[in-house]
Amino acid sequence: MRHVRRAAVAFVALVSMLTFSTSAVFAHAVLDNSVPASGATLVDAPPQIVLDFDEPVETSLGFIRLFGSDATRVPLPSIARDASDKSIVRVDVPTLDDDTYVVTYRVVSVDGHPVDGAITFQVGEGAPIDVTSVVADVLGDDGTDAVVSALTRVVRLAGYLALALVLATGLFLLGGVRKAATPWLLRVGAAAGGVMALAALGLLGLQGAGLVGGGVGSVLRWSTFSDIGDTRVGHALLVRAGVGVLVAGAAIVALRRSREVGSILRFALVTAFVVVPLSYAFAGHPGAASPMALAVAASTIHVLAIGTWFGGLIVLATSTQLREPVTVKWFSQWAAALVGVAVVSGAAQSLIIVEDVGGILDITYGKTLAGKLVFVGVMLLGAAVVRRRFLDSGTQRLRPVLIGEAVAGLLVLSVTSGLVTETPRSVESAAPFATSLVQGDTIVNVTVSPARVGNVEMHVIISKPGGSLDPAATARVRFSSVERDVPAIAVEPAEVGPNHFVATAQIPYAGEWRIDVVIVEADGKESLVTTPFTVRP
Repeated sequence: MRHVRRAAVAFVALVSMLTFSTSAVFAHAVLDNSVPASGATLVDAPPQIVLDFDEPVETSLGFIRLFGSDATRVPLPSIARDASDKSIVRVDVPTLDDDTYVVTYRVVSVDGHPVDGAITFQVGEGAPIDVTSVVADVLGDDGTDAVVSALTRVVRLAGYLALALVLATGLFLLGGVRKAATPWLLRVGAAAGGVMALAALGLLGLQGAGLVGGGVGSVLRWSTFSDIGDTRVGHALLVRAGVGVLVAGAAIVALRRSREVGSILRFALVTAFVVVPLSYAFAGHPGAASPMALAVAASTIHVLAIGTWFGGLIVLATSTQLREPVTVKWFSQWAAALVGVAVVSGAAQSLIIVEDVGGILDITYGKTLAGKLVFVGVMLLGAAVVRRRFLDSGTQRLRPVLIGEAVAGLLVLSVTSGLVTETPRSVESAAPFATSLVQGDTIVNVTVSPARVGNVEMHVIISKPGGSLDPAATARVRFSSVERDVPAIAVEPAEVGPNHFVATAQIPYAGEWRIDVVIVEADGKESLVTTPFTVRP
């Protein structure tokens, strides 16, 4: 019972550490601003489309595409990052006719995840055109192929499993297990190293195909490999493949020559212990967190600890040569230390990369993480049972429980393969708030961009029966919080065109607000239109 209590305490400690509220800078880039602003009405066509993200992005696999209101694509040159700010991308725009346009974009965040979305703008002073269906169609065409997504998850899981076996065989071989088990461990290490290399190369093509929205046929194209090879994720995958080949080669040489752990194999295994977990951290969510050094260190240690622990369970469950009292006792001591390290480092990593741990279960990343914790808890309870049985009857009854614990570990890896594809923060759409209000025979189009706390730009476009020949004298705007007892924020928009007014304001709180637009006619008559408005954090 003492061991069960220890396992339960460790699991509760992990869950408790993950329930403190905190804030940080996180992975997955988000569009902060654009030129033109989404929903803007321009007298003349813009010379460029400029997208400004909240963190540096990669453009080798990215694009900006432009469509008219009839979904006709306007040819654009390749996009480029700003020379002085890697979070800004831009593309030159040809001369455009008066129309409503849809811009779709895809870039790659530094943690290797695609970031896509759409903005709209209007050229000319005609009535706005509804392009909702165009946005849905072109964004659907830019999506990742379902088969590519499924294969990516499978190959990623195979890579995790291979890494765990490489780490575990390294622990046993470097730890000096009895020589009778050395040949079997060398064969496992050689196979695991080869699978790790193949999985890394497979992911290189699959993730490249996924980022460009291609199908399975694009996986083997050289352009796909070369483009993703220029990214941080590509560098990490190539390093991982190289280490896998090194481990496999060194294990085969040792197996054929002396069946001893020589200096080359020791070098290969130590390299795997250090470099491969680091590659996962550097090219994943921690690589885009702040402070990056702390997040990468915590993630590297976590991958190393939990991978070695899980791999060791598989090795013990499948080898009768290793399941003898001295080796089991030795690994049990290592496992206790690895569990503690995995708990602390995993909690530290989550506290750094998750935006709001208090509301973590409101996002997919948090729900997936909770599922991972459940399976980790099952593994901990299984470990307690293993220790109890070992103390009671030696190694005779261990194999079934080890297999069960290993199955729970496989589920942990499976959940993790999905976890890395989710953003650790609540990503809200970068699209502005936009609505159309009717007052008598007048239509008032209201757009607020971005619909978040901070500085916002508001456009008020008034469509009257007489068009621009029947102008309003001016417009006034008030922002009022529905949830807080704060004074209304009054702004005086500037007229930038016939019946087109623009204002800037600063929204201090998230939540439900109300926008009042007072239209003042030339004869002094006033009319009021009102709309609710949700402000995102």
